[in-house]
Amino acid sequence: MSKGTAEYLGVSDHHRTYLLFPGVFVAGAIKKWNMLPFLLQHDAVQPVGFLIKEKDITKPWSEEETLLFIPDTAYVENKFQGVTLVAVECNNIAEILSRNILEGHIPAVVGRRVRRNHMSLENLIQMLKANDLSRCRAIYLMHLSDGNSDEKRMRQQIQEATGIPTYALK
Repeated sequence: MSKGTAEYLGVSDHHRTYLLFPGVFVAGAIKKWNMLPFLLQHDAVQPVGFLIKEKDITKPWSEEETLLFIPDTAYVENKFQGVTLVAVECNNIAEILSRNILEGHIPAVVGRRVRRNHMSLENLIQMLKANDLSRCRAIYLMHLSDGNSDEKRMRQQIQEATGIPTYALK
């Protein structure tokens, strides 16, 4: 976990804690996988996403797997190249969230928190278009809100915007 998260939880000095630093590459973090943690935008202390790259010297770069893993966040500032798989939060559709707030299904304070901390379909499409997805073969949507999303619409719009097969994780 990030140093900020570990400090907040009071486990910085625990013998089982492995600290990660945003922007610092970790070689062989998990067997043959290398990781690059990067900062995300959420109301947690120093939340991170990960660019996880396969390190297999027998494969040319063009065949290596690279996973872009983006959990809870409102948006991503970084840009990425060579990604083959994307697993990303797509929590809500702005129009549905707004309707739920207006109709009183969600308190306004909760709606503001969702907007500040969770990726909307609209933000995700912009983020994906800003990145090099020329090698990407699949996009996996995570953390869909029960009441503020529409799985079929999200998958369809992401696939139409990127041309990449898109799935929703349950």
